[in-house]
Amino acid sequence: MTDGAHSLVRKLEFDTTLHFLDKYLPPRAALLQVGAEEGTYALHFARRGYRVIATDAAVHVEALSVLALAEGLSTLEFHQGDVTRLQVLSDWDIRGVLCLGPYHSLGARDLRRRCLLECRRVVHHRGIVALSYLTRGWGNETPEGQHLTTPEAVEAEVRSCGFEIAEHVATDGVQESHLKVLERLAEDDYPDFLSAHLTTCCQPSHRGLGTHGLVILKKV
Repeated sequence: MTDGAHSLVRKLEFDTTLHFLDKYLPPRAALLQVGAEEGTYALHFARRGYRVIATDAAVHVEALSVLALAEGLSTLEFHQGDVTRLQVLSDWDIRGVLCLGPYHSLGARDLRRRCLLECRRVVHHRGIVALSYLTRGWGNETPEGQHLTTPEAVEAEVRSCGFEIAEHVATDGVQESHLKVLERLAEDDYPDFLSAHLTTCCQPSHRGLGTHGLVILKKV
């Protein structure tokens, strides 16, 4: 596979995730991203005028703080934090929690549940939690310390933690067939590919066939 195909797969996942987040997030709302890592989503929403607090380990917090300062993103704050014990500023009215990575890094079931329950606790009762996960599709091998699962298992786990599911999406689609197309895809053809993907990625038959899944959750 070419580096270009790898890049377009990542872009497909990012653009698909944003498409569904934009359906549910009110403009310029307060967001919390847990496990922000390189800050792709935190920076994106801060640039659009959202008030964002991002939590992660010290090394990521320090790097992101430098980026935010360089861009003058005054609505973006960073804090060291544990996704199973969230501490959010008391004056924040969190309308969206982005958990787009930490869930699959928690190998133990009790830790994943604590993460979900903390996300539920801190979000506004009319807000959403966006949760990404790694699937077992296409014979994926489990990386050390990572949790691979199925769409059905994720749905059962989030419901047991007091959520209802607003959307359930295969963010990178049917991975094997998409990769073959993306290897040959011209840059100008990507918007049409994305549009076609967005019409099918919610279909239950597509879930679990790629690598990444996304569920948009609401409190029950």
